[in-house]
Amino acid sequence: MALVKRKVSRIYTDLDLAFGKNFFSDDIDKKIDVNAVKQSIKILLSTMPYERPFHPELGSDIHRSLFEPMDAFTPGLLKKRIYNTIENFEPRVELEDVVVTPNYDLQEYKVSVYFKVVGVPEPAILTLTLSRLR
Repeated sequence: MALVKRKVSRIYTDLDLAFGKNFFSDDIDKKIDVNAVKQSIKILLSTMPYERPFHPELGSDIHRSLFEPMDAFTPGLLKKRIYNTIENFEPRVELEDVVVTPNYDLQEYKVSVYFKVVGVPEPAILTLTLSRLR
């Protein structure tokens, strides 16, 4: 007798932070599955440690690296910090790779996060641009 592997299907939902109105239900739009997880990763990476009340451990310290000189070591440091943050605080993600590419002319970094969402078979890519803000 052959074993039949069932497809695990999970649906993750979150509010759309643009707070758009859903035309059909007159409710706030929501993000589902991969888009909900992408939004969660963006928020997680932009949150500084000790910024959230009652969860001081939540967040990323990548902002510290943005004010370092743009040399050969900083992209590797950013990659390590992004990887550790996602691994520690986002259990819905199976992280595959993080690519950090510096743009010396604009003084910014292009970050591509390659991952799979648990329960969703297709891989996903999140692309961010990190720059210094004062």
